[in-house]
Amino acid sequence: MSASSGRREARADVSVVIPALNAASTLEGCLAALAEQTIKPGEVIVVDDGSTDETPEIARRMGAEVLTQDNAGAGAARNRGAKAAGGELLLFTDADCAPVRDWVERLVQTLEDNGVVAARGVTTSKQPEPVARFAQLEYDEKYRQLARHESVDLVATYSAAYRRDAFWRFGGFDEGFAGATSEDQELSFRLADADLKTAFVPRAKVAHHHHTSLRGYVRRKFRIGYAKARIGRRHPDKLIQDTYTPLGLKLQVGFAGVVVLGLAGAPIRRSGLRIAAVGAVGFAASSVSFLRFGRAREPSLTGRMPAYLIARALALGSGFAMGTLAELRSGRR
Repeated sequence: MSASSGRREARADVSVVIPALNAASTLEGCLAALAEQTIKPGEVIVVDDGSTDETPEIARRMGAEVLTQDNAGAGAARNRGAKAAGGELLLFTDADCAPVRDWVERLVQTLEDNGVVAARGVTTSKQPEPVARFAQLEYDEKYRQLARHESVDLVATYSAAYRRDAFWRFGGFDEGFAGATSEDQELSFRLADADLKTAFVPRAKVAHHHHTSLRGYVRRKFRIGYAKARIGRRHPDKLIQDTYTPLGLKLQVGFAGVVVLGLAGAPIRRSGLRIAAVGAVGFAASSVSFLRFGRAREPSLTGRMPAYLIARALALGSGFAMGTLAELRSGRR
């Protein structure tokens, strides 16, 4: 008899860790969803990462164990929560996520399969804003990519689970990543490089609050691109291929860079405009698959999607360029 059939099973060996920074507007919904799980975790730990709002008070009121620290980033907060956790199964979500009722159950069942040391779920969203809907389309395209693989190489911490020994085998999350960007990806690549099995669990869903403004969305993509340079220095093969990133996205970033370089060189060399034109054609061709997918899922976004794709590619590409320069400078020290 599974927990989802009506019985609420308590599991002392399961710990849920949530980093939180000024999360007063969303944390209560997250903790309320965890309180209704078909499998009740032994503990829910909220690590307050230097909030200036009521985040820690809300967490305590909702019954979570609260740890506080000066602002050090999500990776440091997750590591601190994992160190304090008593469970052998470590589950992670974010303060702006509300897990579905059987989220814990799905992840725990997967970790109990032989050979699985980590598992990842998916994000969903019912937000009406166009930018948020486009962001969800991106995730949905990547989930199609993940579903093709028996073992995947990215555990996203909005819906993640690890066996404790596997998590600490590599020292947990790299705390050198700024904010809350890509430290989960870097740890995932270390697990994959060690041939440890990571499972994709599409039924382990969390409802996530995506950015609703284009400015916020672009800023996040820039940070992701910036962090990608740090990851690429350690895992250069993953810049070429991983189980998560569609080829079209990588081509779009590359072709957008060709357009920028061509336009920048046009005042000096007449061939610059031809180079930019080649880049534009390549960008358009590499966008066709996503545009078809997006039009089928979100037809009302059809007119906006090309602009969103351009903004995404430019933000990721410029972030990666800036991050690469930073990595080169740090390598000279």
